[in-house]
Amino acid sequence: MFFKDFVKENFDEKFKIFKQKNIKNYDKKYHTNYVSIKEFENNLNVQLESLIKLIETQSYRFQKLYPVIIENKKNPSKKPRLICIPTVRDRLVQMILIDYIAQNLKHELAVLKSNDFSVSGVGIFRARQKAKDLRNTKPFVLKTDIASFFDNLVRATLLKEIRENIPTDILYLFESIICCDPSIPHEYAKTHKKLIESKIGKGVRQGMPLSPLLASFYLNDFDNWLIKQKYKHVRYADDLIFFLDSEQQCKEVFELVFQELSNLGLTLPEIDEKSKTQIISENETVNFLGLDLRYENLKYDWYIPPHVIENVRDNLSHLTNINSNIKMKLNFSKTITRMEQIVSGYQHCYSDADSKNLKDFNNRLQKEKEDAISLLFQGLGIDIKKIHPQYMKFLLDSN
Repeated sequence: MFFKDFVKENFDEKFKIFKQKNIKNYDKKYHTNYVSIKEFENNLNVQLESLIKLIETQSYRFQKLYPVIIENKKNPSKKPRLICIPTVRDRLVQMILIDYIAQNLKHELAVLKSNDFSVSGVGIFRARQKAKDLRNTKPFVLKTDIASFFDNLVRATLLKEIRENIPTDILYLFESIICCDPSIPHEYAKTHKKLIESKIGKGVRQGMPLSPLLASFYLNDFDNWLIKQKYKHVRYADDLIFFLDSEQQCKEVFELVFQELSNLGLTLPEIDEKSKTQIISENETVNFLGLDLRYENLKYDWYIPPHVIENVRDNLSHLTNINSNIKMKLNFSKTITRMEQIVSGYQHCYSDADSKNLKDFNNRLQKEKEDAISLLFQGLGIDIKKIHPQYMKFLLDSN
């Protein structure tokens, strides 16, 4: 089946899934030139008709991306991250394209999935499971990640890999995606404009649904090299973790991997306890994909790190300052809703973490929310302990 036929048959169903996934941003427009999902849905038939014509003539081109710059609040000296957001139509097309590849390039995708867990929908769970299993077989760990991975992908190398693996009827779409760059909003500060300009013409932008798949194609030869070395390892996008016999072996493997990646124009941070490349000894905790792999009760298991609760506490504490809330146009009801969103966001993020302390973590989240609400009442001169539980339910229960 050609891609144009796949779009015709699956557009309505895929849009429903896309809408559901992004329901919180249904009315949101990231840029004045963009349409919201709601506006897109109001002209759904027209959008489909236009899309089919462009695909049939192979003239569909992805629009410039809207740049979102994320500052590191805890470490302002650290370089900010650039995330790029495609238009509603472009995001939808990429999502449909991923499904099309899953059905029509099963062999190629199966190979990528076996090497890079980020390509699979349930990849992070499987990556953690494999890492835990391997941790129980070797005493030492080498953990690293590819420096500025997406920014440093060489487009010509990626295009060569794509042209060898992708059918001609969708090749033009991949070529357009690879060369997709962000716009430079005129209202942005000079420093932010310079950051965006420095990324144009190279690498692949993070924030596009197809970015992980493109990255996996790029590392295909590297993955094959790793397999030939017979390393016990896990790769998830740019995160790499190796399970080895000694500290010396960790250093040797690092040098070999460093050299192999340099052939692709990529690099790794040097080994240092403060860098992202670390050697972890037997029974020591290693953090991987957001969780701690910790040795307790004579075995390794996953745990949600303590700093996550500290982050929640910091986020909630900002909302206990009434004067600050007034400036942000947050009344009492909106403040409580924002607190609940923060807590539910963390709950959702770690809901499939398969961690030993998940139940305790969820209890701690509720306790942090209750403490923040208590501080909010204190700021209003109200002792929360003196309020009848039924009245508290009246004030706070949104159900």
